[in-house]
Amino acid sequence: LHPAATDHGKPLHLTGHRGTSRAHLERAQDLLLRAPERFAPLVTHVVSLAHLEDCLDSMAAGSGPSTLLGEYIKVAVDPTLGAATPSRTPDTATPLGALSAAGAPC
Repeated sequence: LHPAATDHGKPLHLTGHRGTSRAHLERAQDLLLRAPERFAPLVTHVVSLAHLEDCLDSMAAGSGPSTLLGEYIKVAVDPTLGAATPSRTPDTATPLGALSAAGAPC
């Protein structure tokens, strides 16, 4: 969605936590879908890629909106959200593929 490069021109790709692969992320999404009652409460914020920098700045400053006693537990990035929609309510019951299939930009 947002091409990025280092100062030396090397392409950067957002894939999740350092060391994760697409397969890791797909397995994690599958686990979230199979056991939402166990994991859903951990996802406290869902933000757009365009809003991620603001969210990280808020987290670092200890400010900004929160849903659980002022804490960010897990912040998920939803690449189907555009710049006009900075965030949405956490929903671990809908796979990302279903969101993009419904017409959201991906």
